[in-house]
Amino acid sequence: SMVKASNHAVREAACHVMAELAAKIDHDALEEHAPRLLDALLMGLRDGSWPVRDAACLGSASFYRHFPRASAPKEEALWQLWSAHLADVIWSVREDAALACVTVLQVRNVGGNDEGIPEAADAAEWLQRLLSTCQSALEAITQQEDEMSRYGPANGDTHWGAAHKLARDNDPALHESQQLYSCGSLAPQMKPGSATDD
Repeated sequence: SMVKASNHAVREAACHVMAELAAKIDHDALEEHAPRLLDALLMGLRDGSWPVRDAACLGSASFYRHFPRASAPKEEALWQLWSAHLADVIWSVREDAALACVTVLQVRNVGGNDEGIPEAADAAEWLQRLLSTCQSALEAITQQEDEMSRYGPANGDTHWGAAHKLARDNDPALHESQQLYSCGSLAPQMKPGSATDD
């Protein structure tokens, strides 16, 4: 229920707690609750606050690793969100999304045991999906505009004029979709599950 809290730090903590539950609590005692906890983590993966998305990446990967059978019905939704987070503007979200994607491959490479883990042969398909996602992302990098070409001096001179500074400071393209930072003072305004899937 804390994944729906108004404070993003509480939602983040809830995701961390669920990751620990999956890793540390007796498997049989937690198994019946796994689907509900995974639903909560899916909500965290869609959160508007990046620390919540970050923690949800780790929490959902932990559940996938320890409860592959319970995770199977939600596998595609998890994969889609992890893949999307590979392009998040926050580096740690990208890193933990990558770790979550690798978890799928690790679990599937074990394959075919009595815990209901899919056969190892399935790992090749998921590896191809991950490689395809990474290839698309790497190709997209070439489409990013070089900031120096827009604002750096073409002739090597330095711009010191007020007009240049004003143009730069008021250019939305320079200040939107950039690195984000969490601020505790904004926590009450950050709503759970407010991020889009894309």
